[in-house]
Amino acid sequence: MLQEVQPIVANIFIKLFITNYSLSVFSKKANLFISAVFLLMSLLFVRCGSNNSDTFVAPHPNVSAAKTPISIQRFEKDLFAANANNYQQVFGDMATKYGVFFTLFVEQIMRLGNTKDPQKTYQKELLTFVQNKDMRSLYDTVQIKYANVAWLEKDLSQAFAYSQHYLPKHQQVPKVISHISAFGPAAITYTDSLIGINFDMYMGESFAPYTVVADQLPYYLRRRCEQNYIVPNTLKAYIQSLYEYNEPSPRLIDAMVHEGKLLYYLDMVLPDAPDSTKIGYTQTQLNWCKQNEPEIWAFLTEKELLFSNQIREYNKLISEAPSVSGMPPETPGRIGIWVGWQIVRRYMQQNPKVSLDELMQIKDGQKILQGSRYKPKK
Repeated sequence: MLQEVQPIVANIFIKLFITNYSLSVFSKKANLFISAVFLLMSLLFVRCGSNNSDTFVAPHPNVSAAKTPISIQRFEKDLFAANANNYQQVFGDMATKYGVFFTLFVEQIMRLGNTKDPQKTYQKELLTFVQNKDMRSLYDTVQIKYANVAWLEKDLSQAFAYSQHYLPKHQQVPKVISHISAFGPAAITYTDSLIGINFDMYMGESFAPYTVVADQLPYYLRRRCEQNYIVPNTLKAYIQSLYEYNEPSPRLIDAMVHEGKLLYYLDMVLPDAPDSTKIGYTQTQLNWCKQNEPEIWAFLTEKELLFSNQIREYNKLISEAPSVSGMPPETPGRIGIWVGWQIVRRYMQQNPKVSLDELMQIKDGQKILQGSRYKPKK
């Protein structure tokens, strides 16, 4: 049976922002340093006024001839048109209209049953979801905020035009479908041919229902529930669908560089977007990273973590968290990913003949590091 709203909300955000589902089967903390060492590291990182990252300016190639019109299909509008009298017809029509996404929504996003069940028992579960008064209220609120998505379609169209320019082998633009799903399991879902945007995950950091689950959606994540994160998250999902990363035991440098390549792709297709919305840091956090870049790099190299493939040893450096244990409290989570981003930027500056596609296909993070000559100076 479909859970009541509170239990649904209480189980959200295991994997908050982007989830990949394969078309075939739909699948797809480290100890703190002792106080004296932590104090030493904190003192080491306290500095100001220096910005050791080269100022990065993304190009703006002419893509006016590109034909990448994005028209967002409003799945949630069709879904909430169902009622006790027409739901069988509505859901049957939606299964035909949305195809793979309808199956994905029912079976994986909402987990209401098997769409191939000849008894179609999932339909009653889906109707219960639609008729739930809290879900109806959520739907109505989403429709007010996202009544007009022309701005979003325009921004996505422009970004995909840039993407086609840099990745000429990948000209097909995915279908983009909006939906609501009771705050989960992700803000963006994707397969190799479509991208789903969960509008109820972009209602603004002060959206009251988010505070109900503040223990599972802390502020550092809730900040990213703003609509200006939709386009970066959507394009990140798209590039992940093109260049899958399934290394069984990657070294830290490999993981850092892989994530850095995804962010570099965002640099190229969103040349006017601030770095803060690409990586999800505040401007204050970004400034701290830039000012302390040499010390951050020294920490990574002196601890001999870069070439470790022991994920438990380095996971704290690339995982979602408000800060990083063993480092100064100002250190934002995923600091290793930020460094990986700077390495990739430097690599592409040093190797201007390397195409974006060639970059994305390099799996060896050490090769990127060596080719970047990355060594921030104090």
